[in-house]
Amino acid sequence: MIKRVPIKDLKVGMYVILDLSWHEHPFLKSNFLISSAEDLKKIESLGIPEVKVDTSRSVGIEESPSPKELPEIPAEIIGTTIDTNTLFEHIRDQSLEPEKKAELIRTHATKIMQKLFDLPSRENIKQIKKVAKEITHLILRDDKTTFFLVSITQFDFTTYNHSLNVGFLAIALAKSVFSGTLSHNLPELGAGFFLHDIGKVKIDSAILNKPGPLTSEEMLIMKKHPFLGFKLLHEAGFMSTELKLIVLQHHEKLDGSGYPKGLKGSDVHPYAQICTIADVFDALTSRRPYRDPLSTFEALKLIKKEMVPHQIDKNLYEQFVLIFKPPQ
Repeated sequence: MIKRVPIKDLKVGMYVILDLSWHEHPFLKSNFLISSAEDLKKIESLGIPEVKVDTSRSVGIEESPSPKELPEIPAEIIGTTIDTNTLFEHIRDQSLEPEKKAELIRTHATKIMQKLFDLPSRENIKQIKKVAKEITHLILRDDKTTFFLVSITQFDFTTYNHSLNVGFLAIALAKSVFSGTLSHNLPELGAGFFLHDIGKVKIDSAILNKPGPLTSEEMLIMKKHPFLGFKLLHEAGFMSTELKLIVLQHHEKLDGSGYPKGLKGSDVHPYAQICTIADVFDALTSRRPYRDPLSTFEALKLIKKEMVPHQIDKNLYEQFVLIFKPPQ
């Protein structure tokens, strides 16, 4: 249930939805669980009279009906839907220099991905699939812009930044792996890569954004996100073979050490293997509160040393390295 709650009545444990742009508040997401008195002070400092609260995602809060409550707001219409027009204009603009084009695409795509993770509605997922199609076709035809899209690393590690980076990297790798074949739906693969972590919207932000290692209990919760993502996409009516394989298997490893099922060898689908190497690479090259990001070279070197060939296929790794080679 979504209801409006005056700022003075907010409590720790409430799941709030801020109707503000990402740059208008200090939080990592516009939708989050209030986890401390400090969060309450930050919300109060925004100078707004009330916020929306999702009682179904609040923790330890007993609902008490009030005659002053406004009518319920359907969850699917909360927030702003994704606008792709500006992004698509940049993608289709052939007059832009590749580096500038990549910069504009990344800037607008980042805002779009943040809106998706703030509000993973059916309409927003539909828009992300359109974005994936446009970006996939761009990567298939424009090697120079692709080079700049995959070469810019060392961003702060947020779920939406990470999902975007993995999308760029994995589509570029899929292009190389499946070059010359017609049996793969690359735009649908692109959608899977961008949506691989969508299940994290169901994970407590205190766990997602914890500035340090997770406890064993927290890790068990985190490991649920592939199934949660599959469930979300299935219920939204967007499930396909490509999305299912990528969302469910992107944390599986060839030696069976991954999750959620501990699949081994050929049971880990190539689509998921592509997503896995992109996922690991971006995690290593992103900025974390507890460590500095690795350079592209350092990350590739570490992956080769620690994961190839027992967890990541050797041939796939070699093709991944080549996507960072400047085009002729």
